[in-house]
Amino acid sequence: MMGFFVGNDFVGSGDLYDSSGAPVIGVEDGWLKSTEGRDQEGGIVRAITSPFRSFLSARSHLYVFLRDRSSQLSSKFGLRPFNLPPEFCEVEYSARMIDRWSQTQSILVDLAAYTKQNEQRFIIVILPTIYQVYQRSWNEYIAALHLEPGRYDLDKRQKLLAEFVWHTK
Repeated sequence: MMGFFVGNDFVGSGDLYDSSGAPVIGVEDGWLKSTEGRDQEGGIVRAITSPFRSFLSARSHLYVFLRDRSSQLSSKFGLRPFNLPPEFCEVEYSARMIDRWSQTQSILVDLAAYTKQNEQRFIIVILPTIYQVYQRSWNEYIAALHLEPGRYDLDKRQKLLAEFVWHTK
């Protein structure tokens, strides 16, 4: 069984292919991730703690819950800035997002072909984001940042993925 997240694992991972056209993805802690380095905020402390945080993220639901909730809480108290919603939540995608979605589709086709070649089933499970589950949190987030709600479609990624899967059966 292999799983990956169509959000940050691909969208936030930099380019998915190197200059020769070869994919720059690999498996880390059982997750499919870009092998290209991500820009790290937080400097040396964040870089040093990254393996530990990755370990806990993959193995501890409590860690993920507390990390996510403390992030929201510290933003509410002004201890850290609110981050703008990810670009993949926007109704209108930029050329960069259209390119990344195209790359993701290509990888999905490759994964489907690989599983078929190895006589395995390829299953895509679509999971909601925290804001799709807790709409009130999304509304508070949008209000706190004074953003136009009509600019965002939280279901867009799932709609695109479902449409892609339907047409590539």
